[in-house]
Amino acid sequence: LIFSGFPAAVRGLGRDTRVFAARDAFLRGQDMVLQWNLSGADSAFTRATSLDPDYASAHVWLAQSRWWARSRAARWRADAMQANARADQLSERDRSIAAALALLADGKHPEACEEFSRLTVREPYWFGSWYSSATCLKTDSVVVHDPASPSGWRFRTSYNSGLRQYQRAF
Repeated sequence: LIFSGFPAAVRGLGRDTRVFAARDAFLRGQDMVLQWNLSGADSAFTRATSLDPDYASAHVWLAQSRWWARSRAARWRADAMQANARADQLSERDRSIAAALALLADGKHPEACEEFSRLTVREPYWFGSWYSSATCLKTDSVVVHDPASPSGWRFRTSYNSGLRQYQRAF
């Protein structure tokens, strides 16, 4: 009954805990994400992971909300790694998010962007897949040699592709 106010898509998430208070905090965090209150989401997911340190879904979403909020990798890396280590407890969507964030935390930006891109194919109507993919592309500032470019150099990812993905997300 307590979960009835949440959208059906949210109520089915985060079932990998037996601690009611942790699940309640997780659902509050999901509600904060839906309101784009990333600070509130951070607090709720932090509470969920403190109540149940093995709660993989809460670790995914704590890392995701911190990454979306542009926190330093040191603030979300451990949660991404912990969630990725418990991937068998996660939904397919959350497994992809955890894998991509773990790749980012390990400095494997192109591989992370590819994982987020695959998520847009599997979840084409979910805002988070497009927003994550766009953010991944936008934050890759590595320049590589390109003989076809007039300058001989180009960015590894396409800023324009990132902008198109942000448009799609919104």
